[in-house]
Amino acid sequence: MILVLSYKKFEQGTDPVVDWLIHYNADFMRVSVDDIASVQQNYTVDIYNDDIIYKGKSLKDKVKVIWNRRVLVDFQIKAELENLSAKAQLRGEANQELRHLTEFIAESLIDKKWLPPFKSRNINKLDQLRSAKNSGLNVPRSKVLNNKADVISFNNELDGGLITKPIDFCGYYTHEADTYTIFTNELTPERMADLPNFFFPTLFQEKIEVEYEIRVFYLDGEFDSIVTVNKSLTKDVDKKLYSADSNSHQVPYNLSSLLKDQLTGLMQSLNLNIGSIDVMKSKNGRFYFLEVNPVGQYLSESCTGNFFTEKKIAEWLIKSDK
Repeated sequence: MILVLSYKKFEQGTDPVVDWLIHYNADFMRVSVDDIASVQQNYTVDIYNDDIIYKGKSLKDKVKVIWNRRVLVDFQIKAELENLSAKAQLRGEANQELRHLTEFIAESLIDKKWLPPFKSRNINKLDQLRSAKNSGLNVPRSKVLNNKADVISFNNELDGGLITKPIDFCGYYTHEADTYTIFTNELTPERMADLPNFFFPTLFQEKIEVEYEIRVFYLDGEFDSIVTVNKSLTKDVDKKLYSADSNSHQVPYNLSSLLKDQLTGLMQSLNLNIGSIDVMKSKNGRFYFLEVNPVGQYLSESCTGNFFTEKKIAEWLIKSDK
């Protein structure tokens, strides 16, 4: 049986694959953190007998392959508490309980085939850069700094200047009618001058003069790649800010054998069998690894490139369930 770990609600990277599993009449079960936290769902985590019974089925006996899509999320506690501080504390503690329970369930099923492996799902972006360099890939020169003097010194070492980006995922912040988030930004002289002498640790990278960016979807040694070309004069350094521009175009792209070998080596070193990889080609002809997201989105590129990536994932899961 195939176990799909994902959101209970619609998730654009999960549902199209589930549609193909249904089409192929595959034996699968979908479980979310809402199901684990539910007071209406009947299941047992039998620690003494090392088994997990869900909907009357032993997951230890039935499950052969697990698609570890998206399951560890911030669960919203429904509590009638007027004290906001107590409610926030309860929410934090309940989520910690669920996290420990989910991790225990995963460890109990660790001998199954995982996509991606459970312990490799949240690989640090800094570890990725180091491993990419060790795999022979070009990576932007990168430093985590916390003071203005070192930023100025790092900037003076480079010809093209600096950019900043989050070390990890950044969500959205809503205030009244406005929503805010953090994108990759160029550190202009004006922004550098405005830096305080000391600040929160921040990732700084050399700015690469980009010719185009490539989104690579990797699945167990196979690649689907699409290139985003933008002919406008935009100054944005984050692709998300101009991807909807009428001057942006996406077309399928063939990676070189060398780049495929290097990316395969990286994914193996990170113990990943799936992931959305961002690569850029610089104007001097070099390819640079930026990051890999083991649970990154792929559907837009799949549709644009006519890759049917969602079908390939479903077929991989079914094959692994044999």
